[in-house]
Amino acid sequence: MELSHQDVISIYEKLKLEAFSFYRKGNYLQSLKHIISASKWAYRFNFIYVDEELERLLKDIANCTLSVVNVSRNTDRFVLLETHGMDNRGLTQQYIRAFMSMGVEFLYVSVQCMRSKCPDILKELEAYDRAIVLLFDSEDLDDIKKSSRILSEIENYQPSRVFLHLMPWDVVSLMVTHAIKGAIKYNINLTDHAFWLGASFIDYNLEFSAYGKTISLEKRNLQEDQLLYSPYYPILPKDKTSFQGYPEQAKDKLVLFTGGSFYKMFGKDDLFFLIMDALLDLSDNLILLIAGGGDFRLMKKKISQLKNQERILLIGNRKDISEVFKSCDIYLDTYPIAGGLMEQYASFYGKPILAYSDWKKQLIKDQGVLLRSAGNGVCSYDDLDEFLRYADKLINDVAFRTKEGRKNIQLVPSVHKFNECFKLLLSKHFNDLVWKNISIDYEEIKNLYLNVENRYANVAIKELLKVFKLNAFLYFPEYSVHFIHCVVRKFLL
Repeated sequence: MELSHQDVISIYEKLKLEAFSFYRKGNYLQSLKHIISASKWAYRFNFIYVDEELERLLKDIANCTLSVVNVSRNTDRFVLLETHGMDNRGLTQQYIRAFMSMGVEFLYVSVQCMRSKCPDILKELEAYDRAIVLLFDSEDLDDIKKSSRILSEIENYQPSRVFLHLMPWDVVSLMVTHAIKGAIKYNINLTDHAFWLGASFIDYNLEFSAYGKTISLEKRNLQEDQLLYSPYYPILPKDKTSFQGYPEQAKDKLVLFTGGSFYKMFGKDDLFFLIMDALLDLSDNLILLIAGGGDFRLMKKKISQLKNQERILLIGNRKDISEVFKSCDIYLDTYPIAGGLMEQYASFYGKPILAYSDWKKQLIKDQGVLLRSAGNGVCSYDDLDEFLRYADKLINDVAFRTKEGRKNIQLVPSVHKFNECFKLLLSKHFNDLVWKNISIDYEEIKNLYLNVENRYANVAIKELLKVFKLNAFLYFPEYSVHFIHCVVRKFLL
């Protein structure tokens, strides 16, 4: 069962109406529940990038449930508020290390801490004697009680600056942020490519890509002087992970490697798979390895339809991803959704990058994290013939391949450069890194998200059922068939 754009908007508006209805009844927890669901829905389909009505509602709930807290800008204390920290996911480690490099005191708050997923973060925080750590399990308190508790801690702490590192639907952190008066508020633009709540809650937005910066200006109603540019560096494992090796078929072969969530590789025209086949046609000695996870059944089906299927190998999620990059020869960026972190890994280890970007269909065509939007970075080809000519030279010319890989090493920001840039941003709210706005086909992006959900992801309806259970049928009776189909599919797969 497929959803249309009108279906997407209709369900979103219904969720919003219920959020406002519960607010008027004084049931703030239910209102927050529906704000969260609406935000997740908007993020899933990415048909809008900001919702001022929803943000005003969230502020109204905060005004009704929380007391205003005044803090002083005269202190040298920071707060990092984040939804949940995960090692090498998001930008938690980059920013806490930047804090530490400045020697500042800071309060770290994780609203929904998952301790098993952030052992490295917690170790770093424990080793720094100027950090206070406040962690909440997801079921500790309800959203209003949790907001009140966090706000009380921040009032006692009296920070001058508050940094947000949030999932797009984190209502707790945003209500807290709204109630704080006197501190400068920064958002680390973690989800720069999609919808998120909070644009009207902040003073500054920390951007790491030209793509995100363009959306902030064009779709989030943020002003140029609110955007601070700070490309990040990859977090590498502290402890060396032994290489798990490649499949036997890769022995003595030239290894082309790609990876990420499988949905990034699915498009309505299956172009990424056709590109795989075309690349393998360039050399009989070439083999393609794909890491990552998702719908393995669908991935195997797509591969089975290719002429060179025998030379395409799935290697799953790899804990030794650094070693995988060290041992491969060329990195192939995913399409239609590119991978910024994977590009960074490839560049850090001196691997050349093959990147195809149909400017109308590429979802994230310019991550900017490699400074390519500054005019000196990795080249993304929007002409398939040019792309294949470049690929042919990389595959068959060892000297050229080595030279291209070495060039990429220089594109990854160093830890020192990131820390110094961050320090400068805080002192002047300005740096000399200039990114031009890029052209974004928002309609095509909207279509791509819908296509991914309908044909590959199939999670949005599942999420509604999970949250609302049988009430989903009452809220959205016209979509009952979709819910039934979802349940049946679950048992059949």
